[in-house]
Amino acid sequence: MELQGATVWLRKTIESDIFYWKPDKWFKIWFFIINKVNHKNTKLFKRGINFTTYKEISLHTRASRNQIDKFIRWAKEEQMLTTHKTTRGMVISIVNYAKYQDYIKRKRDMPVVSQTKRSRNTVDTINKNGKNDKNIKKQLIENLDQFYEK
Repeated sequence: MELQGATVWLRKTIESDIFYWKPDKWFKIWFFIINKVNHKNTKLFKRGINFTTYKEISLHTRASRNQIDKFIRWAKEEQMLTTHKTTRGMVISIVNYAKYQDYIKRKRDMPVVSQTKRSRNTVDTINKNGKNDKNIKKQLIENLDQFYEK
């Protein structure tokens, strides 16, 4: 299995139940499943969905069938994922996949708001009216014209 691309893990993952309170293998299984599902739509499966088996999960996580089964039951209860059994495995769908995996894109697209304070050596009055700027330029040009006419 060759996986490409990247997944986003928010820092608050460390505060989550699966990371803090659940068996270590459960987070490993969750990590594998998040990385296994499609990161973009394909002909077979939409984004956040893919096919897998208990055997494949076990191969990559070294978790027992019992550990995988308990994790999947818990994750379904917590509404982290949904499954659909097939004859050869299961289709796993991550709930809110786009919400978390688009986090970096949303963060990158957000306008940057500067929170720096203005230093005291700057002018306190700022003219925000574009028309006034044009009037000032016009007056400067008229003054210069009068100066050169003399």
